[in-house]
Amino acid sequence: MEDLRKHVASYLPVVPGLLGIVLSDREGVPMVRANLKECPDPATKPAFLTSYTGSTQEQAGKMGLGTNTCLVAVYSTHQVMHCVHMSVIVTLVATSEANTGHLTTLVDTMRPFLADVSNAVAEP
Repeated sequence: MEDLRKHVASYLPVVPGLLGIVLSDREGVPMVRANLKECPDPATKPAFLTSYTGSTQEQAGKMGLGTNTCLVAVYSTHQVMHCVHMSVIVTLVATSEANTGHLTTLVDTMRPFLADVSNAVAEP
């Protein structure tokens, strides 16, 4: 598991302002977490992560635009991006100044790795 955390941590320096990455299951239960000390701790905790998997995702789906794959919330000092890939939700926590497009590109870059993680957790 430590090797997995180190691999996730290797993505942190890719985007300036990226503070943390959490991989969780569809229920919001964290599987792997890698973050810098500047990352706000509550944003990587299950209570925050599960809020995305419930009503927020359902409400976004009611807009009639199809299934959402990524949600971004921008606060005064931070932004949080939740992206779904198969059975894994990747959460990126960054400063509000971080380039959101670069964060999205990072998730796209991570997709082969996320597919492997998703397949591993989906197997009985």
